[in-house]
Amino acid sequence: MNRLAVRTFTSMADLGFDPMLYSRLKYGCMYSSIILGIELGIEIGKWVESSVKEGEIVMLAGAPYNKVPVASTALAIYATMYLQDKYPNITFKAFKINRDHSYDVDYGSMSASEREELISAEKFTCNPADLEGQHTIFIDDIVISGAHERNMVRMVEDLQLESNIVYAYYAMLSDESCCPTIENDLNHSWIEKDGSNIVDFIAECCSQEQNYPTGIILNTRCCKFLLSLNYEIFGTLISDNFIPAFFYIELYRLALANGYHKVELYQKNFTTLKNLIDITNGFS
Repeated sequence: MNRLAVRTFTSMADLGFDPMLYSRLKYGCMYSSIILGIELGIEIGKWVESSVKEGEIVMLAGAPYNKVPVASTALAIYATMYLQDKYPNITFKAFKINRDHSYDVDYGSMSASEREELISAEKFTCNPADLEGQHTIFIDDIVISGAHERNMVRMVEDLQLESNIVYAYYAMLSDESCCPTIENDLNHSWIEKDGSNIVDFIAECCSQEQNYPTGIILNTRCCKFLLSLNYEIFGTLISDNFIPAFFYIELYRLALANGYHKVELYQKNFTTLKNLIDITNGFS
């Protein structure tokens, strides 16, 4: 198995990268996605230079998802942009790996055995014609217990693919004795407990006064977090004049796409969205 990572760590004390920047990536910060995606692209480029001949096609993908992209999807997009610019004689083609559903629990807070039980029950699928005989890179933001990777390996074996496969990560936990819930600490490094700072973040993203790439990507974690916010904080968010209409419409669309409107935890805020948006007549 070929595996590469930009950062390798054993604990929160020796990360070697900014946990706040990583956390912002997980919650859909476009700026963080670009910075970390380029770092990952540089690392993948080292492998490309040693393994891929001119003109060959390298396939890239983010982690599997249902309807709503995950944080590593953005990593794959910006890593691909960097690589295509750096190596114009090689075609970098992105593809999607499907999963059965988007789970509602917070994966980062689970133990190794809980992760294995959850992921092993899922089936990852893709079009085998996209991968057969190709140099294939599976991209994810972090590897902790390796449960996702093992499921990807099973998919490749079931499809009987003959491909040169690399598993590429931004960060990799190298100490197997470390509790896997360290991922939860990383994911939430930036977010305040009540989630109030995400309101300011979204207002910042929607401002026209920024001089650096900014914006929010409504990935699965961001959507679920917003829909589970304290009702009063969510009300403050949707009443903020800085937030454009397209943001609410997109959050509503993605919630429907992944079935979040059926989850009890999200229903109160989803109903607030639904009452705000009148699909026929615009906004109420």
